[in-house]
Amino acid sequence: MMYMTGRKLLDKIGVDYVTLKTGKYKDIGSFSRAATQEEKDMMLAALKDALSQFVDDIVDVRFEPIAKSAGITAKDDKTKKRLVKAYMLSNIADGRLFTGNQAYRLGLVDYIGTIDDAIEIAASMAGMQGRPNVTTERYKPSFYGMFQSALSDLGFKSKIPLTGKYSLR
Repeated sequence: MMYMTGRKLLDKIGVDYVTLKTGKYKDIGSFSRAATQEEKDMMLAALKDALSQFVDDIVDVRFEPIAKSAGITAKDDKTKKRLVKAYMLSNIADGRLFTGNQAYRLGLVDYIGTIDDAIEIAASMAGMQGRPNVTTERYKPSFYGMFQSALSDLGFKSKIPLTGKYSLR
């Protein structure tokens, strides 16, 4: 997690920033002020908890292949899961990017393939015969299109065009 603060810049150019809030922590991450140590500690604790939950989810479904790739050979699943989680936290779940080959070697994925391979494997897992019909979503909204749609839902009419540069296609 990172965010930028601009308090010194705002002070330098004479801009005052007023914050009205209904709770002590409602403006954590504000551009207008530096975070307190208490806020930094709270956000770090939340990030660590989110990481732990994420790793738990991976370990629940991938502990066998990860254990195999890491050489973890505990006899019972509970011990193996605990060791795999410790291994993940100290060696894998540090925010880095993995290629498909690296993820495969680490036991994070079962296969390396194309979208077509994924469709065929998913169909097979679902007990389907042959290649299923696949519908591809073509709508890729732009920021302006989503903004206009949100305004429209609220009853406002936007003057941003839906064609050209701001196309909803």
